[in-house]
Amino acid sequence: MSEQILAIPTIKIVEKISSFNNNFFKIKFSDFVEILESGNFHERDEIENDYNYKQIIPYVVFKNYEDKILVLKRTQNQGEKRLHNKISIGIGGHINKGDKGITMEQTFFNGMDREINEELWITNSYKYVYKGIINDNDEDVSKVHLGVLFVGFI
Repeated sequence: MSEQILAIPTIKIVEKISSFNNNFFKIKFSDFVEILESGNFHERDEIENDYNYKQIIPYVVFKNYEDKILVLKRTQNQGEKRLHNKISIGIGGHINKGDKGITMEQTFFNGMDREINEELWITNSYKYVYKGIINDNDEDVSKVHLGVLFVGFI
């Protein structure tokens, strides 16, 4: 059995976002939460290539006090082979069933915090600000993912 991850029916996103083929949407966070409420947990193996679902990926771009952005190179140690050796300016990953909270919004933030703590060791506190939705239908890996963009300040 593969891990269970949070995904939303693609049609629910299309209903909320008018021009779905753009790459970035600045929608209110409350509108995103409304979309999020239609999500359920699915076996990752079953929906990994299913365009009827978008897997939810919190994605945090970290900046420091000098406005410099953290840049990472994905290694071959991570599970997602399609991202090996790619450059990334953000930290993110799937929301797992183990992240489940009382609400879907709490579940989302539990997963986001877990992903940040898995990737980075931040000894001081940080805060983040919601920016919008990333939807890229040009790459195979991104066709089944929906990024939720935050800027984190460390």
